[in-house]
Amino acid sequence: MDKKNFIISDIREIIERNYGIGIIKEINRILEGASSECFHIITKEGEYLFKDIEMIFMNHPDKEPLINNLLSKNGIPVSEFYKTKNGEYLLEYSGHTFHLQSFIKGKILEVNTAPKWFMKESAEMLGKIHKVLEGFSLLTSGIGKEFFEFITPEAAKISYEKSVNMQILSALMEK
Repeated sequence: MDKKNFIISDIREIIERNYGIGIIKEINRILEGASSECFHIITKEGEYLFKDIEMIFMNHPDKEPLINNLLSKNGIPVSEFYKTKNGEYLLEYSGHTFHLQSFIKGKILEVNTAPKWFMKESAEMLGKIHKVLEGFSLLTSGIGKEFFEFITPEAAKISYEKSVNMQILSALMEK
């Protein structure tokens, strides 16, 4: 069964009904990234990332808030996850799984443009993250065979076509 594609007004309604983050001023679809559809949510109180999580079997969204909390407690700068009005980190809605987290502004570097100082700091940060998570027993090892069963050339082509069609449909519906 194909999952419903949401337009911005749907996303607004889902968030307002399930989270207490104040009045939404703006919602922007984030077009970069893979495997999940994300939205930048702007309210008077702050900025958030609302994520429609794909590939649940690989991404383990139930563990993500736990990991972020552990990293944060150990001085690693990460986003904060917000619970629904029902006290859950994950929101199941109409065949989709969502979560809401704080939005962290940043810049995506072009391929092969990172300065040496940045690469050094990135490697150091990755080492710190690995050190903090080495005792986190809730993580599975590797991405598992499900990934390779799901991510085939044909599945990738279908996914890309679906993404393009969603963007076209979304643009048409929001005009």
